[in-house]
Amino acid sequence: PKAIIDMFLHYILTTVPGIHFSLREDKLDKLTQDLSDHLLDIILTDAPFDANALRDITSHLIGRIPIVFCVNPRLARKVKKFPEDLKKIPLILPAAPTQIYYTVREYLDENRIEPDIIGEIEDIEIVRRLVLRGHGAAPLNLLTIQGAPARRKLVVLNTEPEEKLCEKIYLVTKKRKIPHPLLDTILKNFLIEDFMKDFDQCK
Repeated sequence: PKAIIDMFLHYILTTVPGIHFSLREDKLDKLTQDLSDHLLDIILTDAPFDANALRDITSHLIGRIPIVFCVNPRLARKVKKFPEDLKKIPLILPAAPTQIYYTVREYLDENRIEPDIIGEIEDIEIVRRLVLRGHGAAPLNLLTIQGAPARRKLVVLNTEPEEKLCEKIYLVTKKRKIPHPLLDTILKNFLIEDFMKDFDQCK
């Protein structure tokens, strides 16, 4: 999520004013290979990573962000009981293979809910806008909701999300003889939960 990237860069720029950095976006396997080849210092990802796949590469869990189901006020009136009433309204999902997609599908299966899925979309901002227009409900991570404009037009259906209904965020690093001097500070001090606003602000 872009909100997490923004948070991460803000932390770096305020920790070391004047630092010069390079930011890239790519598939995890390509980034991991570049990390292994010493072309990158660190990877920020929401994808589970097999730490045994490559030698001396470590995955660090830095946060669990609650996933909340959001609707506009009109559709919210149809949901009296959560999660059972999700089958009464259309559902828009972030596209596979995102972590949220698989987490939500597993959650729906466990609760024996067969929703009317009308779309699977990669761009989370488009998902949020469709929800605001009343086209359906959507599972979004809490940080995305808190950082979005006009967030108060959205209604959160599960105001107390279950612990397993979350998106995990990782930092991936490679062991080096001479590591970047900022890495140790980041790994010790950058935890997403420390930077998140109170959940009450988006209810």
